[in-house]
Amino acid sequence: MLEGYRTYIMAAAMTLTTLAYAFGYINKEQWEIIMGFLVGTGAATLRLGMTQDSAKVEAKIMKEVNTVQADIADVKVEVKRAQ
Repeated sequence: MLEGYRTYIMAAAMTLTTLAYAFGYINKEQWEIIMGFLVGTGAATLRLGMTQDSAKVEAKIMKEVNTVQADIADVKVEVKRAQ
């Protein structure tokens, strides 16, 4: 649902939290607690995005490997027929 936007949402939340602290709506202790949560969540969203990207790349590579292996098998069959 939020594919590609989770990290931006975390960055926006961090910005809003810092602005709230700068304008005095929250104190330093509240800011530290909120930012601790947001930083941890932001790191998790980055990790999730990298994991998903690497899984997509791995799937593409495996598809190509399977194609090449099938081509090699076809060539072996043709060579045996030619002998």
